[in-house]
Amino acid sequence: MLDEQPVLSLLRKENERLKTLLREHGILYDKEANSSLDSGMTTVEKVALFRRLFKGRDDVYALR
Repeated sequence: MLDEQPVLSLLRKENERLKTLLREHGILYDKEANSSLDSGMTTVEKVALFRRLFKGRDDVYALR
């Protein structure tokens, strides 16, 4: 069986590198992104936003 420690270490380093790139470009991720979505929006506003972004056809319904 392959030793998982070197692989895990490489993945952690890659993860940190990618997080650094996101920060450098001002892109929110993880808890930062979630908290920005929650600030200032009520549940009703979130549902309205979701329905605007993912609106489908009103005349087509699934059979099952």
